[in-house]
Amino acid sequence: MPSLPFLRFLTSAGIVLLCSLLFCTAAPAPSLAVPVVDENSLVQVQSVMVMDLKRDKLLFEQNSRDRIPPASLTKILSLYVALDAVKEGKCSLDSPVPVSRRAATAGGARMGLIEGETVPLKELFLGMAVASGNDASTAVAEFIGGTEEEFVRLMNAKAKRLGMGDSVFANPHGLPSKEQWTSARDMMLLSRAYLLEHPEMLAYHNTHFMRHGQRIAYNRNPVLGNYPGGDGLKTGWIRKSGYNIVSTATRGGERILAVILGGPDPETRACEAIRLLEAGFASTSSGQPFEKALEAIPACTFQPDMRLTRREALAHWGIQPRARRLAAPAGKAPRHKAGRHKTARHREARAEGRDRTAKRGKAPKQTRQAKAGRHRSRTRG
Repeated sequence: MPSLPFLRFLTSAGIVLLCSLLFCTAAPAPSLAVPVVDENSLVQVQSVMVMDLKRDKLLFEQNSRDRIPPASLTKILSLYVALDAVKEGKCSLDSPVPVSRRAATAGGARMGLIEGETVPLKELFLGMAVASGNDASTAVAEFIGGTEEEFVRLMNAKAKRLGMGDSVFANPHGLPSKEQWTSARDMMLLSRAYLLEHPEMLAYHNTHFMRHGQRIAYNRNPVLGNYPGGDGLKTGWIRKSGYNIVSTATRGGERILAVILGGPDPETRACEAIRLLEAGFASTSSGQPFEKALEAIPACTFQPDMRLTRREALAHWGIQPRARRLAAPAGKAPRHKAGRHKTARHREARAEGRDRTAKRGKAPKQTRQAKAGRHRSRTRG
């Protein structure tokens, strides 16, 4: 007959196994694949919306109500909420913003803030627009809202007023969260209102590169410098969203605004964004249906230079193209990281933030096999 301790062991093991099975059933692991793109779609991304802003006319939409994480497109709303505070006289663009430890240690893309420094609000706006700085977004959120949580409440209230019924926001920067979603329709509503109320912000979004301290950042919007009249607006990426962009351009007094969510890779996102803008101008100038104008432009027509703004930034400060950082300050050795990603897709993904950066300072231990599996799980970057 089994001993009492052994029976207790079997009972405990059974309870643990049952709980594990119940947990796995109730909370399956999220997929790391980017949104699926229908091969028969006119635009080779998941979700699209295009508008003629001058006439306030919808030109095209494709799966525009699909819910997809906004990634760094979140920063458009964060900037909008901060600008409301400026408009209400609660602060000014020159207001000094203290940088907390939480802001200075924010993961993902950064403008290079240091704990304890004080930075003008307008410089943080530039860090959000150009560097897609999660550190800048956190600093702005804490300054405007008092706490990041209160600022997020203001963001959701603003989204509700704009009619963004498909959207919920959980943080001010767009790092991965299970409670953060949007749609191309909602991003169009947001971007349209933002540009109409604050056209001066295009000067920030059209800045190709910036420097804060020892960190150089460059704008990853492929429209800038690659498409005549292209002057904004914002890119974003996390694994669950794919490659997102809100792009806009002006020509002869016309302005086209295009939203893409769920691009399979940065190159496709760039080519399709420019293609949508071109089809928009072709449609408004000729009066032909947008779909006809789009079909007349092959998907491979535009091949934007994906590293244009990076080269401009390095040339501006006289840095060799292969250099990654400025010279380290006196007395400090330069930091080097092994295993840098080689392709443009991986550089883009790394710069705009990875899922694991949401857990600050706690990178999981992984074996070589686990790491290899993680990379295989990505869909084109």
